[in-house]
Amino acid sequence: MKRYPILILAAVVLLFVSTESWAGLNQEINRQTPFNNFTDSLATLGKTPKQKTAIKNKRRLARSQARLKNIREAHLKRATQR
Repeated sequence: MKRYPILILAAVVLLFVSTESWAGLNQEINRQTPFNNFTDSLATLGKTPKQKTAIKNKRRLARSQARLKNIREAHLKRATQR
């Protein structure tokens, strides 16, 4: 009977830690920097609002994919070094 509270506490801690790391990873992938905002505004000069939205979304997606690829490569590199 004494083991159940310890198991429940361990499960809660593991769940919380994994959720926190995913939240941090998601923020890293989707971060928007002032430099990105500046280059996006240059890329959309003279475009219609519809074109601006499409261009910005495409550029954000490309940046997110590139960051995710870099994170995966770093993770694989660390995993193989162990």
